[in-house]
Amino acid sequence: MRMMLRWTVPVDTGNELVQDGSMQSTIETLMNKLKPEAAYFLADGG
Repeated sequence: MRMMLRWTVPVDTGNELVQDGSMQSTIETLMNKLKPEAAYFLADGG
């Protein structure tokens, strides 16, 4: 089954999550649960 997950993080919140390291653990957990064949990360509209 194919699916597309679109995840939007506000800039201020995203910066805080990256600085304290919780963004990485959140993405890692998500990838381990979903087990995607491929994953692409990009800025949307910017």
